[in-house]
Amino acid sequence: MLFGLILIHVLGACVWTGGHLYLALGVLPRAFKRRDPTILKGTEEMIERVAMPALILQVLTGIELFRRHAGGFERLFDLDYPLAQFAAAKVALLLATILLAIDVHTRGKRLEGMAWLRFMSWHVIAVTVFGVTLVVLGVGYRTGTFFTLG
Repeated sequence: MLFGLILIHVLGACVWTGGHLYLALGVLPRAFKRRDPTILKGTEEMIERVAMPALILQVLTGIELFRRHAGGFERLFDLDYPLAQFAAAKVALLLATILLAIDVHTRGKRLEGMAWLRFMSWHVIAVTVFGVTLVVLGVGYRTGTFFTLG
């Protein structure tokens, strides 16, 4: 069961982070070069259909993985506990990602054309950096590089 949870978690990270890397490194430069926001809009909508469920799976499996590794939720807010520090870092990045999504769905809806593309580019880049950082933290935890359960 643990293998399955980790596998789903990692596959979700591949979809979420990989999709945003594709947007940031492949789609955004092309959209700016052609000055065509529809390039980003169409691709972003396609990727989000797969990426959002992947992110939800990551959150659910992440909660369960924390519970299993910590032996429950009692130590979740004990920041002297290394696993709680790890979880706090990941939750902070997740909350930052959610705030950016809210911003896109509120302020972004009022923009058009190149103004929308510039607005979205900063959001895509930030979410990509957050996603890569989440992956780095996860690998760091699994390998014992950043967090150990000493």
